[in-house]
Amino acid sequence: ENTIFRGNTASKSGGAVYADTKDTKCIITDCDFDSNTAADGTGGALRAGNNTLLTVTGGNFTGNKATDGGGAVDVSGTGIISSVKMYDNSVINSTSRGGGAIFVQSGKKLNLSNSTIYNNSRYEANGSILPCDIYNAGVAANLTLSGITSENDQCFVYQSGKLWYVDSDETSLVEAQ
Repeated sequence: ENTIFRGNTASKSGGAVYADTKDTKCIITDCDFDSNTAADGTGGALRAGNNTLLTVTGGNFTGNKATDGGGAVDVSGTGIISSVKMYDNSVINSTSRGGGAIFVQSGKKLNLSNSTIYNNSRYEANGSILPCDIYNAGVAANLTLSGITSENDQCFVYQSGKLWYVDSDETSLVEAQ
């Protein structure tokens, strides 16, 4: 609660915080995650695995990096994220996963609300850039959105092999044409 995590590096996943106790809760309130790195894994700032219930309320995620997925956050359990600002996070050297801001593992769920998310990217090993904020490896029903502000010209979610943008209602997704 009310903590700044800045410049931390993990050799694998969870640059600043790695919560991985089976079926437990990880509650983060009004914390800032700035320039943290998962050197060889997911969740540049935060990884919640092993069916951890992750609840993040308030705070900023800026300049965090991961090599495999979720430049800022990897949800490997159930995630509830609200009232956050996520920008300038990235996945580097990725060939399979993305989600410059958030990676939602297959079969896991995320409820994202009242948040501003923009300018997050995936930098592939071949040098190409895919500006996309969230990679949802599961089905669309596992990602619930409400009150989302994002850049209209940037992919917001990559799921089911398609790029999606947040509609003007700040709740639903519209497939990129």
